[in-house]
Amino acid sequence: MRSKRFKTPSRTSPTNSKRGCLCADNTYSSKCCDGSLQAQGIGSITQSLYPDIVVSGSHTVTIQYNEAYNDLGATASDSLDGDLTASIVVTSNVNPNVLGEYTVLYSVTNSRGYEKSAQRKVRVENTTAPIITLIGASDVSISYQATYNDLGATALSSYYGDITNQIITDNPVNTSVVTSYVVRYNVIDGSGNQATQVTRNVNITYTEIPVITLVGDSVVEVTQGDSYIDAGVTANSSYYGNITNDVVTNNLVNTSNLGSYQVLYNVTDASGNVAVQVTRTVNVIPHQSYWMSLARGYSVEPVLHTTLADGEVYTYVYTDQQGATTTLYRYIKTDLTLDAFYSGFDGTTLSGLITQKQIIV
Repeated sequence: MRSKRFKTPSRTSPTNSKRGCLCADNTYSSKCCDGSLQAQGIGSITQSLYPDIVVSGSHTVTIQYNEAYNDLGATASDSLDGDLTASIVVTSNVNPNVLGEYTVLYSVTNSRGYEKSAQRKVRVENTTAPIITLIGASDVSISYQATYNDLGATALSSYYGDITNQIITDNPVNTSVVTSYVVRYNVIDGSGNQATQVTRNVNITYTEIPVITLVGDSVVEVTQGDSYIDAGVTANSSYYGNITNDVVTNNLVNTSNLGSYQVLYNVTDASGNVAVQVTRTVNVIPHQSYWMSLARGYSVEPVLHTTLADGEVYTYVYTDQQGATTTLYRYIKTDLTLDAFYSGFDGTTLSGLITQKQIIV
């Protein structure tokens, strides 16, 4: 007697050696092998052939480089076998230490030999921005027209390591122009993460002081009561050029009073360099008509007679109708504290004081 040979179960209508084919109502009958019950509207016989498998959580997961990956797993069930979660076979190649996209595969097979699978995509990414670190100070000063050598910066990525050679530096420094500049450093790693920009301030300094030059003499005289018009000065800087308009003048001259006065000139350039102060001495002297009355009719044709250590001696000569002459000597101290007439002078000593005008300066 030949043994009875059973056909391999079809995916549309699996059979049981004793009970026939699986029907849509989860029962077995030989009538279901030709699909007759399905045709009668009982239902699709395929809906319960395979087990169900459901991924727990999202089908796509992103983790950071070096972050531990804890898979949430999946659940499985079957209409006849019940809970098959424990029978799930998990295949995973996730490596958190290497950037990329990985697949976790979940598979389960029911007692009738039907297999169902599901998968989860796991992306290992690096979203940590690299860090730029300045070499040297963030604020530096360099002299006008000196050579500027930037010290640069370093850049590190938690995944790619040292990426200093990928830094893009924007260096606009021009030491021929006195101003402040900003050097900027930027870098982007292989994952597209951009570091926070780092900057360095570079100040070009100019320290040479400007020079003030007097226009006219450093010591001048003006007659008491006359107007005094100062000749002024010029001021120049080797970088800023002519800065005469920036000169501050302190004019202390008062021609109403006899005495010695000073005019003070100062200037500071745009870099804060202060010039050496320059001064002019202005001596307010008596009007000649004042001394004419003191000379009692002597001619007013003064002649410088001699110069002493602290002043000058002038001669005034009077000639009468008979041709006889008389000489007076006028002595003016250099500091203008004494102006007097004398009747005698032997070349070193004045004598015969006639009158004097003493001035307290």
